[in-house]
Order: sequence, then C-alpha cells, then structure tokens
Amino acid sequence: MPANTLSLLGTAFPTLTALDVGYGFYQGGVSVDELSRFCSSCPGLQHLDLSMVTTTREFGHGLSLLSRRAPALRSLAVHGVELPATALAQLARGCPCLERIHMVDCDVEAEALATFLQLATRLRDIYLTCRPNPSG
Repeated sequence: MPANTLSLLGTAFPTLTALDVGYGFYQGGVSVDELSRFCSSCPGLQHLDLSMVTTTREFGHGLSLLSRRAPALRSLAVHGVELPATALAQLARGCPCLERIHMVDCDVEAEALATFLQLATRLRDIYLTCRPNPSG
C-alpha cells in the first residue's frame, strides 16, 4: 500500500472511529506526519492499531500526537517500538477514555509503565509483552 494510505482513508471517511492497519505492508511505513494528517481528518478516532507499521522505532512523537489529536481514543495497539516515559504520561492524560492498550514487544522503563498505569484509570484490557530497556 502507498505510504499515504492513512491520509487517503481519513479524507474519504472523516467519520471513521476505528482503524486497524497493524502488520500491514506500507511503502516506507506510517510516519508521524502521516498519522497527524489522519488524526486531523478523523477527530472521532477511538480505536487504532499501528502494530509494526511505524517508520520510527522511537514512538514518543506518535504518542504525544495521539494525546493531542485523538482525545476520544479508547484503544491503542503498538508493536516493537520504544515508549518514552513523558510520552506515555501525555497519552494517559490526553486520552482520558483509554480502556485498552496493547504493547507488544515494546521497550519501556518499568517506572514509566507504572506511572502510565496509574494515570490511565479507565483501562480494562491491558496486553503487555514489554522488554526492559537498558536503563531499567
């Protein structure tokens, strides 16, 4: 699929509330800029699966973006990315409706994860197969 698939979908279906592109094949992957354009087109986004499709391993900018542009987000799935502490906290604060998080094979500090879990008080479905990063 072309790298701008999310933009095209967002433009064509602005009332979209759920998108699962996890494990899909995208030329060059899904960039944070592409995710930003998609979120701008679909303000009611509630469910998003980006497993193994992002262009960057460090997904802090993506989490920060979602915290600002997808306040109705109820579920998020990511796979194989680094999740910085500050960005995880921003996600929990910016997406107060978050009920489901799937973090598969992600790098995250234990303290950051604990803080996120304390802040995301509506979580009901948690799937974690995270690895500790070198700093713990």
